[in-house]
Amino acid sequence: MDEFGNDCTDHMMAFMGAPSVEAQLGLSDNPLADAFEEAEAQMTEDERRVFTLVYRKGMTRTAAAKKLGIAESTVRYRLSKAERKVKEHPVIVRTQRIYRYQYDRIETWKAEKKARKRKYEGNKARRTAAKKAAKMNTDTTGMAEAGENA
Repeated sequence: MDEFGNDCTDHMMAFMGAPSVEAQLGLSDNPLADAFEEAEAQMTEDERRVFTLVYRKGMTRTAAAKKLGIAESTVRYRLSKAERKVKEHPVIVRTQRIYRYQYDRIETWKAEKKARKRKYEGNKARRTAAKKAAKMNTDTTGMAEAGENA
């Protein structure tokens, strides 16, 4: 036990190189990575090769076509089929929805912040103009009163 009352065996096992309990049970810490692996398992061998070269190895479509000895249009076709299988995976669809929702919330917050700033700047400009006008009125009134007294 550590000072917080937690059992340290998992940490020690990981430190010693033993597989984690999750790995032993076939569970993963990263469901998105599992989704990609499942999507890749659904791909044909040709689609998987193209997908691996372009997305995992970082090759361009032209370079992948040369390496595989096929036309670039064939690479584009196989890649589009592979991408569709990845995009249609339920975990990835759910993740995209979550990110889209969060992105929309952030963009709404930014727009509201910008509107508040514009409103503040407009009010600030009006206040400054009003102060200048008031100062001008007191200056001209004071000068007029001084002229009458003289």
